Amino acid sequence: MYPLKAWNGLTNRYLFWLLLSADFTRFVVLESGRVAMPKVNRETLNDISLPVPSISEQEMIADHLDRETGTIDATIAKAREQIERLREYRTALITAAVTGQIDLRDKG
Repeated sequence: MYPLKAWNGLTNRYLFWLLLSADFTRFVVLESGRVAMPKVNRETLNDISLPVPSISEQEMIADHLDRETGTIDATIAKAREQIERLREYRTALITAAVTGQIDLRDKG
């Protein structure tokens, strides 16, 4: 693991998102020699060419990605809460059925 800092017109947030991108991940995997834990050496990392839009565009891109991932994270959290509530409901329903609190006989 190497400490990184944005340089040459890159913002830290934009660099963060670049390093999380599928393209960068593919590059690291290809450069790592197919080992179990992909790793790239410093020289190769220093030689990589990265797209460098203007600072304002980098900020717009990072803001957009922050917003979108925030929305996704909130949706995941809500789904997890709903799953937990459904599990609780299921447990309560099973308990009620087993203890005879609800009638499950067919009345048809």
